[in-house]
Amino acid sequence: MVTCQYTPFRPLLPSPKFDRRIERKGTLDDSFSSDFNASDSEEGAIIALYESAKKKSEARFFDVADYETIIEHYVSLFDIPSATNAIHKALEQHPGSMELKYHEAQLAYMAGDADKCLHLIGTLRLIHPEDTELEVLRAEALAMRGETKRAIRLLDRILVQGKEADRFKLNHLIAKLHMQHGDHLDAIPYWRAALEEVPMFDHAYTEMKDCYIQAGLLDEALAVLEKALDENPYSTVLWMEKGLCLFEEEQYEQAVEAF
Repeated sequence: MVTCQYTPFRPLLPSPKFDRRIERKGTLDDSFSSDFNASDSEEGAIIALYESAKKKSEARFFDVADYETIIEHYVSLFDIPSATNAIHKALEQHPGSMELKYHEAQLAYMAGDADKCLHLIGTLRLIHPEDTELEVLRAEALAMRGETKRAIRLLDRILVQGKEADRFKLNHLIAKLHMQHGDHLDAIPYWRAALEEVPMFDHAYTEMKDCYIQAGLLDEALAVLEKALDENPYSTVLWMEKGLCLFEEEQYEQAVEAF
């Protein structure tokens, strides 16, 4: 089996917390904006209290939601050691919290410890065996450990079962895993499915182009870019990619026009 280094998936859509605010307010009107800023101020106060207590070595109680805010703050700064320290304090105060244990598994994954992540997920699955977020995280950890095909089968099963999930993210992730495993043509249907969810996602077109090029199919790669430019004729990225394709086919005049 061919294996390769796995690059963790980075979410491309707003966080669930942001989505919930949009869902509650409906649109980004003035009332939403003021609520969003007020919420940010509340979160800032929680983080300031935590930082102050940490600096003074004080023992201060925070509820689960507060700890989630603190952990997400450090994760947003890519400060995984501080986030991990926060989760340890959180679990000392709330040892039975499934939400915090899920964050612990996420942090283990982000720290590159796939084995620890899978161990923690195994415990959580005893209580929530059908939880989609857990299964996606499990697939990502399996891929990190080099079990790419097993991860793909797991994600495919989530798609087929039609569970409530971010189908764009799932298709994007499966496509990337196929490419990282060297199965470039197998990735293409998933890029197309991702485009059905987010039609103006230029990255999917450029990835499909790369898949065809890796398979030695330059004409198909160029056709993908032509279709993409029909959909989005003002994309400088797509024009540049088209120019590179034409250059590879030694169509230099057309390549210069595309550039």
